[in-house]
Amino acid sequence: MNYKFTNNGELESFTSPALSYDISYDKVGNITFVKQKDALGEQSVAFDYNSLYQLSKEKKEGLANEYSYDSPGKRLTKDGNSNQHDA
Repeated sequence: MNYKFTNNGELESFTSPALSYDISYDKVGNITFVKQKDALGEQSVAFDYNSLYQLSKEKKEGLANEYSYDSPGKRLTKDGNSNQHDA
């Protein structure tokens, strides 16, 4: 197995005979892109963040999920569907 890390100590890639991952980060350390390769093929997921560095969108193979948050930072919706939180 082979591991590669960024200058900040974040996992940048992992390779084994059966599986590999490549991971990209933004300037604050949020994951922005993950590519996975295995015997079944290749998959990738991209992530976007809002100005408060909260996940706002994830995109995978033509599909996307979008998230919204309230002012304290609790997630309110995923794809427009409300999330329930205990008070």
